[in-house]
Amino acid sequence: MEMQKKKAPRKKGKVITKRKVLSATMSGTLLMTSVIIPTAYSLLSNQITAKAAALNIDLLQNITSSNNSGTTTSNRWASGSGTRNVDFTIAGGALANVALLSGPRYAVLTIPQELRGYVAANGNTSVTTNITIDFNKVALINAIVSAGDTFVAGVATILGNNPLASINLTEVTTQLNLLKGSQNIGGGTFTSATTLNGNSVLSAPLNDGMGAILAQNVRTILENLRTAVSNLSATGLAAPAANTALALIKPALITAIDNVLVPLVNGTGGILDLLLNASALGNTRITIPTKITAPPSIQSNLDARFVGSAVQTNLLDVDVLSGADGASYVYLAGDVNLTLVAPTGNLTATTSAVGASNATATIPTTLKNNAGTDVPVTSVITNSSGTPVTNGQLSAGTYTVTYSAAGYANVTQTLVVTDPADTTPPAAPIVSGVTGNITNGYTVTGTAEPNSTITIKNGSGTTVGTGTTDGSGNYTVTLPGSVGPNAPLNVTATDSSGNVSTPTPTKTPADPVSPVLVAPTGNLTATTSAVGASNATATIPTTLKNSAGADVAVTSVITNSSGTAVTNGNLSAGTYTVTYTAAGYEDVTQTLVVSDPADTTAPDAPVVGSVTGNSTNGYTVTGTAEPNSTITIKNNNGDTVGTGTTDGSGNYTVTLPGSVGSNAPLNVTATDSSGNVSDPTSATTPADPVSPVLVAPTGNLTTTTSKKGAADATASLPATLKDSDGKTVPVTHVITNSTGTEVPNGKLSAGTYTVIYSAEGYANVTQTLVVSDPSNPTSPVLVAPTGNLTTTTSKKGAADATVSLPATLKDSDGKTVPVTHVITNSTGTEVPNSKLSAGTYTVTYSAEGYANVTQTLVVSDPSSNTDTTAPNAPTVDSVTGDSGSGYTVNGKGEPGSTITVKNPATGEVLGTAVAGVDGSYTLKLPLGINPGTQVSVTATDASGNTSEPTLFTTPPTTMNGGMINGNMSTNIGGKHFSTADLPATGEANAGWLSMVGTVLLSLFGAMFFLTLSQFFRVTNVEF
Repeated sequence: MEMQKKKAPRKKGKVITKRKVLSATMSGTLLMTSVIIPTAYSLLSNQITAKAAALNIDLLQNITSSNNSGTTTSNRWASGSGTRNVDFTIAGGALANVALLSGPRYAVLTIPQELRGYVAANGNTSVTTNITIDFNKVALINAIVSAGDTFVAGVATILGNNPLASINLTEVTTQLNLLKGSQNIGGGTFTSATTLNGNSVLSAPLNDGMGAILAQNVRTILENLRTAVSNLSATGLAAPAANTALALIKPALITAIDNVLVPLVNGTGGILDLLLNASALGNTRITIPTKITAPPSIQSNLDARFVGSAVQTNLLDVDVLSGADGASYVYLAGDVNLTLVAPTGNLTATTSAVGASNATATIPTTLKNNAGTDVPVTSVITNSSGTPVTNGQLSAGTYTVTYSAAGYANVTQTLVVTDPADTTPPAAPIVSGVTGNITNGYTVTGTAEPNSTITIKNGSGTTVGTGTTDGSGNYTVTLPGSVGPNAPLNVTATDSSGNVSTPTPTKTPADPVSPVLVAPTGNLTATTSAVGASNATATIPTTLKNSAGADVAVTSVITNSSGTAVTNGNLSAGTYTVTYTAAGYEDVTQTLVVSDPADTTAPDAPVVGSVTGNSTNGYTVTGTAEPNSTITIKNNNGDTVGTGTTDGSGNYTVTLPGSVGSNAPLNVTATDSSGNVSDPTSATTPADPVSPVLVAPTGNLTTTTSKKGAADATASLPATLKDSDGKTVPVTHVITNSTGTEVPNGKLSAGTYTVIYSAEGYANVTQTLVVSDPSNPTSPVLVAPTGNLTTTTSKKGAADATVSLPATLKDSDGKTVPVTHVITNSTGTEVPNSKLSAGTYTVTYSAEGYANVTQTLVVSDPSSNTDTTAPNAPTVDSVTGDSGSGYTVNGKGEPGSTITVKNPATGEVLGTAVAGVDGSYTLKLPLGINPGTQVSVTATDASGNTSEPTLFTTPPTTMNGGMINGNMSTNIGGKHFSTADLPATGEANAGWLSMVGTVLLSLFGAMFFLTLSQFFRVTNVEF
């Protein structure tokens, strides 16, 4: 410690000391100590302070603060611009009303939240001050003053007894007066070690420096007083007698002086602590040297507020200290393109019981931005309808967590809440009725647990019928006539967790004595006169056989899929039900399929409006052709380089890869739904520009609305792109919908958009943006039929097969929904029912308000030599994509075979496709399948023979810097994005892929917890 002595000033007026303060009293032991060492007063580092009422801890008034960073609001440091030395200067004056506090004294500088971790001490703190002390509060000094007053009175007595003597008390009384009341005893300059406390406060202890000044100046006063007393002598004729009397009264005062002076000189007896406790700062100037490093990224312009002060306290509480007046600023410039990085993978949580609403999800409080900096965020959880839900009150379902931070666009993450496993079986089903006969089959009706699977077995334990209960628990199951009359049956219900109820026994009724009508086999067919006509007439039988073989006259009624009667002769293309009625017999039904005649007229050659683009970003071909036709673009070698579809007005846009090249000849054709191909139209790609071009982003952008039907989605759009020379180019963007109309970002509804990027001197480039509504597990969906449909042609090579298609399907609530259907072949071309040749088709079922579902239809030729040879196992050539956007599987299998991807653990079908004429297939897996998930793929030929499975694994998420991003899943469990546990041995479960990632934790500061055994007690104290 260095100190330069200043001359002690003369006595000033007494300072008023009455002041109200808050005093904190703590019971128990405070885990913080102050240790006096030669150069510094030290606090425990990284302390955590208890929160109490703000203490009046300032030692100065009219505090000002400044720094020499050189920054201003118009001259800011840039992020990542290095480290600079910055000195903070704090100045203030003596308090008008001194309140003597307890605890150590510190010079402090609080560090703003945004720069914590970027500020360090840079040497000792320098302090220049003068000190005021209230000697009335030091008992040993009061003893000197009292002894001095007695001494002065004694001198008066001596002079009274010796009138011819004279004694000069000026120097004694002058020094005594310096020890009375509150005195400014002088000042000095000292240095003190600077300490960083928990990255939030820089502090330097003041007590040692103040103590040195106090010791020097009080020592000077006491030595001067002792010398004045020792040298005091009388003059005049009566001097000998007076000096004799003086010698008798001097020792008492000198002893009182030595009681303070000796321990003060020797540093013993705690006298310095007593003096410190009674002292206060006068006019003071403090300089705290720092090193400030500009953060690597700054969200926006930052006015970093540093607050300096001098305080006396046992606890350096940054919240209290930051409220002081001595503020100065360091100005930093914000980055312009910072974005929050959305968390990868889904959050998960589990309720306490099935149906409970008490799950709590662990949600991060910070996210990284694209510069790698941690950003504090707030979060809101919303359900599928966009309504906020309180964490801790979550029921099973899928939620969206929206993260927000000032200056950033929001990002989201999916939260999946599940109930614990259900192990309670449903109650045994109730059987309301069993009707029917051996000729036409049987119908079992009743009730059971809603949305459960009903299974009916005969007396041998063979399943003879299955069905599903609706949302109210009702079920209807049809059994074949082969079950027979009076046959014992057992009916069970299986819930969605696989729990099976106790069986309910029942039996089929006895056959009626009288014969029954025999329902016709196969479908009736009819054809309209032209596509779209409603004039087909079906040939309907007027008699049927009964079970005794007799002909029975019948009447018939034709109804459409909605149950409405339709007149024969006014039939349009579609599927109908013919109901036959005869007196004394129960009705029977037959399916009638009406189709339009085949279309053999080719479309007109397409019109090519424009061909734009370059070999870097690819090309775009636009034009018009027959509405709803398929556009095929081939190069000069006849290779297909692009396909697309015209809309209802005939417009088309087809993108071609850059590999097509500049000045390349093209042929464009249109194919209608009947497979008729137009004449080709010639076109040519444009020449490449000489100057560099913008490189269009790859892949699609995606975003999600807040709820189904909302128009509030916001897409995160890049502010820069690279050009073909690798240069970063700032861009602007415009979002347009399918009609070319501009749509503001933030007001996007579900659909597909085009983002147009523009930059001065460059041709525009585009990227597709797909906006979707959040998944809504509560909305019912169509339940796709299980198994494949099959039918047979009349002879080998014929194209006359007809398949019986259901007119209704169930939705997930058990409701019966009328549906329409379209049959398409492996190229996606629609094929009329009754014009089917051998092969594999897709039946697409549609209903208003529901997403389409599909079913595979296998048509075969009749043959005495049935094909029983399974195809070779398909290959998997590539798996691309990720969990968020879904994976795409490419490979090869037997041409025309059905490619099926399944969960090998549960058998759940995850996707199907049909191999093309060259055997190649492309299949999109549903969203939510995790990286590292094992799945299987098989090929099924037209005869229903299925190959051995080929196993493959979805690719893991790319590792960056040793951190594995994304969910570390094993295999698919009950659903395609659940997670399996490793066994206790640490070995992977058989058939499952286990992934282990190493998480690297970045430690950005230490946290220390101060535990107090008792609470604070705060009292008002009046001094």
